[in-house]
Amino acid sequence: MLHNINSMLCYNGTPGAVTEWTARGGRWIERTPRPDVSSAQEVYDYLVAMAGLTNPNMHGVIIDEFDTGSSDIGGYWADASEMILSDPAYAGKMIVPYTTGVDGDLMGCFLNMIVSYNSYFA
Repeated sequence: MLHNINSMLCYNGTPGAVTEWTARGGRWIERTPRPDVSSAQEVYDYLVAMAGLTNPNMHGVIIDEFDTGSSDIGGYWADASEMILSDPAYAGKMIVPYTTGVDGDLMGCFLNMIVSYNSYFA
């Protein structure tokens, strides 16, 4: 079943089939709504508590969503995400911002930083 699929998304926690899925080479990423936070520390605390970053069988988180109205928050999202992605404890994990349109220097810096750690944005 699902032989042509290589990635799955889950919402809220660790799915029951994650070990079997990743054992066959699949990736499992936790989806979360973008929280209403106002600092890098709040972003960091929110993300590092997620199963997508704490479960060794999961591959990261996708944050839904960033849009053109989000441009002013890119700076502290970049700072928090870089703290996580540069930490060896999170090696191989991804932080994937889901975007619907991006403007502004801070959001551009955030997305460039994400890509520099071999993650991507959607």
